[in-house]
Formats: sequence, C-alpha cells, structure tokens
Amino acid sequence: MKSKKNKAIEDHLDEMSLKHFGRKRSECLEELECVVCGESVEEQKFKTSASLQEFFITATCQDCQDNIEGHYIPETTDLWC
Repeated sequence: MKSKKNKAIEDHLDEMSLKHFGRKRSECLEELECVVCGESVEEQKFKTSASLQEFFITATCQDCQDNIEGHYIPETTDLWC
C-alpha cells in the first residue's frame, strides 16, 4: 500500500524507526514485516480490522500492538464517533 504521507514525514518516520528498532518503517510496510519484532505479518492474524489498519500506519504486528497498548480494540468499537 502506497503511503499518502508527505515525503519529509515518511523520511522522518523511517529515521525514527531505524534509530529505535533498526528497521525502516516504509520497508517493513512494503515487505509486510513488523518494524518492532521483524516477524512476517499475515492479514488473518489481526484480531480486528482496526488492528490491521494500525499495521498500515505503524508497521506493528498484532502481538506488538497488544504489548504496546496492553489490550486490543474490540471489533464493535466505532472509531469515527
């Protein structure tokens, strides 16, 4: 999925992820890998559509999202209200 972010923002996100995790966020998104743990990402392993959306924003797999957030967002949560 091609990002709609400004190139300067993409470059900054890549710089931050490279510094903190040793991987570029953009490359992880392209290769479907988690920026945090480096594991391959499979769509069916995400608990909710919101978690899958989160991957395409942060490049973090479901397990890493759970570890960072401490819980997952239930499918019934309306994120747009």
